[in-house]
Amino acid sequence: MRKILLLSIVMVFVLLLAACQLFPDLKLPSLPPIKSQPSSAPSSIPNTPIVSPEVETQETPKPNIEIKSGNLAQDLKISVFGDSIMINVEPFLKQKYKNIEFYSKVGDQISEVQDLIHPLDQAGKLGDIVVIELGTNGPCPESTIHDIIKDIGSERIIIFCTTHVPRRWEAEINQKIEEVVPQYPNASVADWHEISANHAEYFARDGYHPTITGSKVYAALIQKEIEVALAKQL
Repeated sequence: MRKILLLSIVMVFVLLLAACQLFPDLKLPSLPPIKSQPSSAPSSIPNTPIVSPEVETQETPKPNIEIKSGNLAQDLKISVFGDSIMINVEPFLKQKYKNIEFYSKVGDQISEVQDLIHPLDQAGKLGDIVVIELGTNGPCPESTIHDIIKDIGSERIIIFCTTHVPRRWEAEINQKIEEVVPQYPNASVADWHEISANHAEYFARDGYHPTITGSKVYAALIQKEIEVALAKQL
């Protein structure tokens, strides 16, 4: 039976081939196209932008300001009140600042500054920066230091210098300056007493008037305090 079926299929195939040769326009039936089944996986990666996780940012801290020698103070007026000590230092400060005025007199005491502040202020001559080097010739009450700072005003920079003098009032006046001045945010202390300690070469034979070397160091100390005070204002 299988042989008869196989023979029949072969005969049908032969007849079809013969028919194609006799009738070339004859088209054989075509099988329907095989449809591909959709894949469960996506055919392409969606074009989704990659978002990086948010990073918490912090403000960059402001850099420390470096002030070059006297530059910021060149356009500011500086008033210096002193005694014979400042007379020796004066030439070296003039080399550093162009708008600087000195009110220094031999024998002056701190209390005498009060008589000068108001007239200079009224005349527009009181500096933006006020330096006070007094105390060599005697002490004063704490209230005098308070009054001087208040009279000068909070809008100005004030620098008080401690004193180096071999007299009984040295410790007293320095202690008052160091206690009173820091109470005011616009005032600071230039500690000449500490800087000059154990430096005999800074002083003449009397032990308190500065030599040329000492005067240069004193001027540099005041300059440094001015620069530090200006940096705090920025």
